[in-house]
Amino acid sequence: MSRREDFTAAARQARIAILPLRPFAVVTAAADQAVRITLSQAPTRAVLTKALGALRDILERGPNRPWAII
Repeated sequence: MSRREDFTAAARQARIAILPLRPFAVVTAAADQAVRITLSQAPTRAVLTKALGALRDILERGPNRPWAII
């Protein structure tokens, strides 16, 4: 799983919808690890603030990958 996929999955678990940037990018090479965050869809500023804080927490925590069992 890529970092983008890890981040998108963690956001989805937090009930935040984000999309891969690739479908929206003009230059796709740089878009493989990027996401698109639409700020205008939040119904209130408080909801937006909470969602952005949750995304910040996900980024600070790092990927949520399971431990390998060997």
